[in-house]
Amino acid sequence: MKLPEVVTFGIRQKLTNELTALGGFEWTNWSRLKTVNVKTGGLGTIQTLPFNYDDGYFVSGGLEYAYSPDLTVRGGVGYEWSPISTKNRDVRLPDDNRWWLSAGGSYNYSEKLSFDLGYSYVFVPGKSKIDIAPDPLVGAPGLQGKAKSDVHIVSAAVRYKFGGEAPAALVTKY
Repeated sequence: MKLPEVVTFGIRQKLTNELTALGGFEWTNWSRLKTVNVKTGGLGTIQTLPFNYDDGYFVSGGLEYAYSPDLTVRGGVGYEWSPISTKNRDVRLPDDNRWWLSAGGSYNYSEKLSFDLGYSYVFVPGKSKIDIAPDPLVGAPGLQGKAKSDVHIVSAAVRYKFGGEAPAALVTKY
C-alpha cells in the first residue's frame, strides 16, 4: 500500500527576548488513496475499500513565552481541512474539518534534565453529516446520520542530556 507524502513547513520568529511566534503549514497527499485492496494470502483481493480522499491541509499559529530561564509556556491554535468529504464519509471514519486548541510548557530542572507537558483539544464544530447511498448489488441499505467528534490529547515527556561538553582539543573557535 502506498501511503501519502507529507510536506511540512514551519517558522519560528523571536519577537522579544521572552516572546516567540510560531507558525506551521502541512499538506498531505491523501488523494493518492483512491481505492485500497484488502488481500489475504492465496485468496487475492477479498475487498476493495473506496477511499477517494481529497488532499489534507493544516495551518497553525502560536506563541511561546519564556517566563524564566527555567520555565517556558506556549499556546496555539490550528485548523485542519479533512481529506474526507460528505460524499465519502462513513460511520467507520466520520472525519470532518476540525480545530486544534493547545497549551503546554517546558521546565528545565537542571542543565541535563527537563520536563514537558502539553494538552490539545481537537473538535469538529457542529456535527458531521453521514449520507451513505443504498447498495443494491449487495443488498445493503442506505444510512443517514450525524456524528459529533472531539478528542483530548495529553502528552508528557522527560528529557535527559547524556554526556558533557566536547574535549577542548576537539572544539575549534573562530
